[in-house]
Amino acid sequence: MENNIIMKLLLSQQEQDPTYKTKYPGGENEYNEQFFQNCITTESKLHLDKYEQEQNDINKMNKLPFTRESFLDLFTDFVIANNLPMVFSSNNVMLERLLQFSNRSNANDEKTISYNSMLIPPSNTKLKELIIEKHKNQKKLVKEKLKQQKYINFTTDLWKSETSKQKHSYNSFIIIDILYVTI
Repeated sequence: MENNIIMKLLLSQQEQDPTYKTKYPGGENEYNEQFFQNCITTESKLHLDKYEQEQNDINKMNKLPFTRESFLDLFTDFVIANNLPMVFSSNNVMLERLLQFSNRSNANDEKTISYNSMLIPPSNTKLKELIIEKHKNQKKLVKEKLKQQKYINFTTDLWKSETSKQKHSYNSFIIIDILYVTI
């Protein structure tokens, strides 16, 4: 378990917090690797592993170049992952203020926000282009993955739901699941 993220966080806190021994007397001896080994269950290990993977993904982002392209790529992923409308970024002054605030550590004076034009959210048109491009790339990856499979199972579901109080006004939906087993 030497790579477990919880152990890393605990050791990091012990190293960085000069009051750790005062706050948690005996903690450096009590909360050790053996303690965490004893606490881990099959269920908690899944959560810890997922958390560790998320942290590894965050660490990978730290290695991204600080460029407009990287920002737009992350911004687009954020919009897609949260099912946000494309108008989310358009003329959103509070969003832009938040992004510029996050950049203030680059300023000479921490009380001054250093404006960085690279952190301006994309226009609706640009965001639409980025989302379509990501969709095309994802579609290619899925096609390649499916070509490698020996057997594929498709299941579908169709339904419709009323859109308003007017009669015969419906939205139609279809879902297609593709299942395969990798060996």
